[in-house]
Amino acid sequence: MCPIRKIAKILWPVFVVIAVILISAVLAVQTSAVQGRIVREVEERFLSKLDADVSFSKIHFRPFNAIVIRDLLIIDKNPQAPSDLLMAVLREEHGADYEYTPCDTVLNVRYIVAEFSLRGLFKKEGIHLSRALVRDGRVNLVIEQKDTITNLQRVFGLERSNGEVKERTGDMFDLRNAQLKNMSYSMHIIRDKHPVYKGGINWSDLYASGINAEAKNVKMSNGILSGRLEHLEFREKSGLRIDDISGNAAIGRGQALVEDIHVADSLSDVNLRYFSLSFRKPKDFRDFNE
Repeated sequence: MCPIRKIAKILWPVFVVIAVILISAVLAVQTSAVQGRIVREVEERFLSKLDADVSFSKIHFRPFNAIVIRDLLIIDKNPQAPSDLLMAVLREEHGADYEYTPCDTVLNVRYIVAEFSLRGLFKKEGIHLSRALVRDGRVNLVIEQKDTITNLQRVFGLERSNGEVKERTGDMFDLRNAQLKNMSYSMHIIRDKHPVYKGGINWSDLYASGINAEAKNVKMSNGILSGRLEHLEFREKSGLRIDDISGNAAIGRGQALVEDIHVADSLSDVNLRYFSLSFRKPKDFRDFNE
């Protein structure tokens, strides 16, 4: 299973939750009493089975056209902490007073809007989205004791991957325009075997903020994810500041290709015509940053 497909599998439950909310809104037809009853039914039959609390403040739905969700919050009911062995290592790295606070917030987004078409669902062509915007939010990913398990997999009850690659055919989704505005992302690795911090970006405790991005013509088809990244900017707490990343990309079936790459940070401006990586399985990237 390629890295992007693995990430898609990990993040899929988030989209499932949003889809469940969408279906509830369709059936409610903007009637608050009916909507409330359906949402309660969804909570009892689906959300109550998750190892997470899911809430939102408001849904606005334009039938068969768009949905707006405000203040979507997913809280981990049982956030994990490092083992005593790892805590000893972390205190050697960061000092004897270092303490780790388990991260219980999986996702917190103030505003989500998606404009869509249902035609592909009836024709088994996948999901067609003309526009998606996610604004003012944070995603927290925790890689737990075993490297095949994350907080998202545990919270949503996903099974571990057995390492086998199962190629899918046909279209899964396409998205004409996607935007992220004022987002942040953190990644914590709390398994005993974790990357040793040698300065610069700490891959066991990564935090990026000020994430603004725009992508066009994003498509997942026949096991290949492709699209055009128009712009990406962010700041990482180590001091790294990326002012712009852009390029055309495609990844899947054991290969990652990026063309017409532009990367600009506070110290450099790089243009690259073509870059590719080949791999057999996600574990090939385990020591990629070393």
